[in-house]
Amino acid sequence: MNRKFELFLDDLFDLGFDNARIKKELTLYMHKVEGYYSEKTREQLYERKRRSSSTPRLQEDPLDKNELLKHLNRSVEEARKQILRRRVKQEIAN
Repeated sequence: MNRKFELFLDDLFDLGFDNARIKKELTLYMHKVEGYYSEKTREQLYERKRRSSSTPRLQEDPLDKNELLKHLNRSVEEARKQILRRRVKQEIAN
């Protein structure tokens, strides 16, 4: 049994409360414990969802491998053309 709960029960019985008051105090205590547990569970679920949504998933990516390769090839080709243009401009300037 939880040590804090044991101390709580000892205090209840030592104070000499009647059964109705003990029942009321136990109910309030259990509501607090349940609320704390529920809150922590919600926080953990929220944290898991946040972490899982922040990590990219390859299955959800709309671009497939072929599209990515085409984009890479276009980018490399564009960079090559820009380098050639600069070389031609430098040769003309010299």
